Amino acid sequence: MAHSLLNEHRYNEAQDVIQAFKDQRFYDFDLKQQGQVKPIAQTPHESDFQMLYEQATNSVGVINGQLALLKQKQRSQELTGEEEEQLKKLNAQLEVASGGIAAFLDRAEREFATPDDKDRIGEVVGVKSYRRS
Repeated sequence: MAHSLLNEHRYNEAQDVIQAFKDQRFYDFDLKQQGQVKPIAQTPHESDFQMLYEQATNSVGVINGQLALLKQKQRSQELTGEEEEQLKKLNAQLEVASGGIAAFLDRAEREFATPDDKDRIGEVVGVKSYRRS
């Protein structure tokens, strides 16, 4: 189509067709054909922080799940005294856990602000193949 438009001296429209083709190729990029995306290489320091982050956020997720169940029950019926106490405890636990995540993120920001030798990684596998492309 672009070729026909060029033959008719309709250059702007031909350029639009070519750009649309490029855009379509970008959006049709199929990761399955390229294989699985490999996770980025991490230093041991980063891996440690990732593990701690996952632990902290998982605990908040568990507490939130329990809170959601109690609040859903609270909407449909009155909670027992025991459930009211559990609701208060879970809210307090959530506040502590959220504060813990904030403190963890502050610590990570301080530690990674000035990288040192423990933040260096060696040769990244697969990078050479990208450089050749």
